[in-house]
Amino acid sequence: MTTDHITNRRRGRLARRITALVAAMLTGLTGLALGVAAAQAAVTDQPMHDPGYLAIKKVVEGSSTQFAGGITDLSGAKFELNWYKGVNYDSLDDLNGKKPDGTAVWTTDKDGFISIATGQPEGDDLGWIIKSPTGANALPLGTYTVVEKSVPAGTVPIGSNSPNYLYPMFRIVDSGDHVNSRIEQINTWKKTYPDIGSKDTDGTIVVPNHPKLTGVSVTKYDEETAASAPQGDATLEGVTYVITNQSDDPVYIREGAKGLITEGKQPAEKQLAGSTDKANFYTYAKGEAIMRITTVKETDTNGKAVYRAKTDDKVLPPGDYQIKEEHTPLGYANAGWTKDFTYKTTDPDGGPDGKPFEFSQSRDGDKDGDGGNYNKVWRGGLAVCKVDTDRQSGKPLTDVVKDEAECSNAPASVNQGDGDLTGVEYTITNTSEAAVVIPQSEESSAWVTNKANVATAKDGAKGWLVGPGQVIGVIRTQDLSGGKGDGPFIALLRGVLRSLSLRVLRDTPFQ
Repeated sequence: MTTDHITNRRRGRLARRITALVAAMLTGLTGLALGVAAAQAAVTDQPMHDPGYLAIKKVVEGSSTQFAGGITDLSGAKFELNWYKGVNYDSLDDLNGKKPDGTAVWTTDKDGFISIATGQPEGDDLGWIIKSPTGANALPLGTYTVVEKSVPAGTVPIGSNSPNYLYPMFRIVDSGDHVNSRIEQINTWKKTYPDIGSKDTDGTIVVPNHPKLTGVSVTKYDEETAASAPQGDATLEGVTYVITNQSDDPVYIREGAKGLITEGKQPAEKQLAGSTDKANFYTYAKGEAIMRITTVKETDTNGKAVYRAKTDDKVLPPGDYQIKEEHTPLGYANAGWTKDFTYKTTDPDGGPDGKPFEFSQSRDGDKDGDGGNYNKVWRGGLAVCKVDTDRQSGKPLTDVVKDEAECSNAPASVNQGDGDLTGVEYTITNTSEAAVVIPQSEESSAWVTNKANVATAKDGAKGWLVGPGQVIGVIRTQDLSGGKGDGPFIALLRGVLRSLSLRVLRDTPFQ
């Protein structure tokens, strides 16, 4: 098949005239018919076509290595190449309603690469419409469009995010020497990833795709109440978590993502998929911390307050990740909570079920059955040391001491005469903003009086739940000398919160 290029036609006409002239000259010469045949064979026209450097390369948006996180195989992307005779089309609108004069579909290899010249296209039984003398796929002069038909696993089609995206459109025209052709770009597509791969040439159309993206959230719970609510004056707000890349390949996160850790890093500008715009992306290798998120108080779908830390809904591409509790505010012990999770290339865009990973009682992100992050509240105690003020010798002594030892060192904590400091009662009231749990035990059972409400901890342990402003119980002074009256006399309170406001009132007068 030949092209309609004017130069080739002129060459053909000139060659045919020469052939006829030679034939006429040789008519009367004996034995030279073979020479006529040879002359005729030598002037067969050959098409002017693409020299074979046109290629298509698929990459993940933001990547400097083509791949990203768990997206390590870019095979399966299909591109349709359409050829229209003529070079006078200036936009896709000019081609509306026109049927291509040739069309075929190529599929990317594992590296996301297609060679138009050597790749095996899909199509009719003839494959691509024209071949070079060496058997390679050739592009005759004319106008072309490249249309993405499918994408690699782990990415999303360009049109789903950029409905106005213009697919690459170009012409194959005479380079000017009437021998070689060249590519003339019509709309904006150009090699915007010059650092990717050795297969790139000036004729490579690089097509980035958005990766599928997900997010992650963690709900913080009190271990003893199994509720996302703090006890006493403690708080579940301000707990921080760090998310780390555990994939073998780097992940690339667009600048501006919530909680992104960028200290010591420089972003790289990359072309956005389906757009002429560019944006900055940060690179995170395996083991690097990507972002830090912090719990805040918010309201769930049932109108109930919860403490939750979360990323943007769509920020992490497919890959392996770890989220770890980093810092817990005053009032709770750091549980060292750590979870590994994997966003697969076969999962839907958005997350495993179309939503971000969620570690909570309602949605267990890693399917191991324990839901969100539970922490134990700090617990302490209280000692009330009863003293005889006549024996204080002018030395001030607080009624509240740290422990028995401190009270034992108080010389005034002894009886005077027939007086008795034993059995003095103190009422303990919760004056915190939130309820508290007093774990059930033989010791606490002796002094807790408010036993109306019972809380069940995550491990099944029971405790008494006492609301704000309510009396917890009554404690009484004891003679630590074993009844000898030598004291010290102390009322002990164990198992209460360290972050707890109490009101301690003496109920019984001295005798």
